[in-house]
Amino acid sequence: MPQQRKSGLFSADDIKKLQQDQILESQEKFPSHWHRATGTTIKSLQLERIPEGDIENILIHGYPNSTWVEPEPTPPPSLPSIYGAQYVPKSVPVPFTPMVVESDKLKEPIPIIVKPDVIVEPVIVEPVIDEPVIVEPVIQEPVIDEPVIDEPVIDLTTNAGMVLQSVNNFEISNGRLTGSINFKASDMFNPHYYNTNLINYLQISTITGKILKVKENRLRFGISNNLDLVETINYDESTDNLDKVKVESFVWTAKKLPMSAKLSLTVDTIKGITEESKTGFMGAGWAVGAIAGLVLLGFIADYKGGK
Repeated sequence: MPQQRKSGLFSADDIKKLQQDQILESQEKFPSHWHRATGTTIKSLQLERIPEGDIENILIHGYPNSTWVEPEPTPPPSLPSIYGAQYVPKSVPVPFTPMVVESDKLKEPIPIIVKPDVIVEPVIVEPVIDEPVIVEPVIQEPVIDEPVIDEPVIDLTTNAGMVLQSVNNFEISNGRLTGSINFKASDMFNPHYYNTNLINYLQISTITGKILKVKENRLRFGISNNLDLVETINYDESTDNLDKVKVESFVWTAKKLPMSAKLSLTVDTIKGITEESKTGFMGAGWAVGAIAGLVLLGFIADYKGGK
């Protein structure tokens, strides 16, 4: 037989006093036993419904063992009765008091007196005249096209006949090469390069072609009406104690564009200049100058890289 119990013997506060931790742990471990013993899954309500006999069972075995029985509902209280029958009170009638309404007294009409001297003037509504909208003409200002000024195209062309070279003298003494070369702007000279630093390369090499030295010298032609203006560069360079060397001279722009043909000569300690490719201010052809310039460019790169 399931254990019968009365509900509400212990409140939540009473349960907390009886080893609260063990009871709460039992709720977590045995939810189905608690649901069967209390008829609910609400834990706070389970603590209120748990039977007194189950508290000891929880503390010993860890879970409740009773079965919840819903209590029968309590019937409502009976109404008072007369002679054993149920008394049902009847409604008490309310006495009717008629409302007396006094008859309205006859009132004499108030006469309306119209004074003949009061003249109501008519209201004159003046017509609204819309003013004409004057549209001002839009005057467009004339578009003046500014003249397009073409920037002058700068001519940077060069060729190997713009600068002419002429040897003054060269000799070898005490292991040093001394001499000078004259430079002249030809009638093909590009005016853009006036007052511009040009570069004269003097290349000294052995007779077999091994480069000993490449010397850079600044060359500048000023603007002048004197077409016979000549610039001269003097040289004093070491020959590494050789008695005979080969000398070559070029003129280029700073951007490595050729301005002259190659001037080539051989200098001997005893005989001085023994061989010269050209004498005087004789211009060389473009092909010769261009090819010579490319050869020198390779020599300069190899020479500087070897250093």
